[in-house]
Amino acid sequence: MAKYQFMIEVNIQNEFNKNPIEIEYCISHFFQWKCLIGFHNNVLCTIQLANTTPELLTLAKKDFPKSQLIEQELKNNFIEVLNKMDNPAYKFNQSIILTGTEFQNKIWASLLEIEHGKTITYSNIATKLQIKNGDRAIGNSIGQNPIAILLPCHRIIGKDGSLKNYKWGIELKKFLLRKEGIKIENSLF
Repeated sequence: MAKYQFMIEVNIQNEFNKNPIEIEYCISHFFQWKCLIGFHNNVLCTIQLANTTPELLTLAKKDFPKSQLIEQELKNNFIEVLNKMDNPAYKFNQSIILTGTEFQNKIWASLLEIEHGKTITYSNIATKLQIKNGDRAIGNSIGQNPIAILLPCHRIIGKDGSLKNYKWGIELKKFLLRKEGIKIENSLF
């Protein structure tokens, strides 16, 4: 399966964390979860998943504390994101913006290299990016990923095959991995 192809903009925690910005969002459903999709200046900046709308808004405000969230109707750009979330083969013409530190953006961009239906470990990422003893720092960065599913941090597992943590909940991680055809051994979770 092909890797994700996106236009990526990088904003190293300047505009998003220092100045008030507007994020237009809409709330929809992704299977049994609620989904918040947010754009800043028509560039995708966040996808959050949770059980309730208040949980979604809390996650978005945590990732973008100085932002003003403005609810919108379901528009074409939102629908395009939902289609891509459901079908990795869907042709996707949206840009995404990475809004973390330089280190976080490097880790998040590396997630795009993980093929659909495959998993890797934190150690694999550390080795690839030449970060010595970086498993914990990589794990912390992955845990702050603001773009669920499209930056596929659900494909990261522990050295022992365990699922470890997942920002949006372990049940969603299991669901996403199974949806991609990855077998999950219940003894490790």
